[in-house]
Amino acid sequence: MHVDEVGDGDDLKYDDMYCDLYFRKASAPFVGTASTRQPQTGEECSKIAQTNAAPGTIKVGDLKIGQSAFCVVTDSGNIAWISLVDVVSHGGRENPDLKFDLTLWGRS
Repeated sequence: MHVDEVGDGDDLKYDDMYCDLYFRKASAPFVGTASTRQPQTGEECSKIAQTNAAPGTIKVGDLKIGQSAFCVVTDSGNIAWISLVDVVSHGGRENPDLKFDLTLWGRS
């Protein structure tokens, strides 16, 4: 994921200048650290997001490919599971691109 500009309503922001991943809790009221095994249902992911709170800011260096995953409940009621699958560096620059697998459950 490479995000240069993110609006105030966005749930997730990657600041590639400082190599930080921010979860905007005002927009995403619940963000939890999850297993790399995808939850079976949105309800399961929602419970993870509400009970296993992730820090608001995560250094990219602390993320591990195949080990870092999160469940997010957005302000509009959607639920997402994201899992880090790759970190792509750009020849010595300190701001890598982050690639995630994403599963999204929409509210009904």
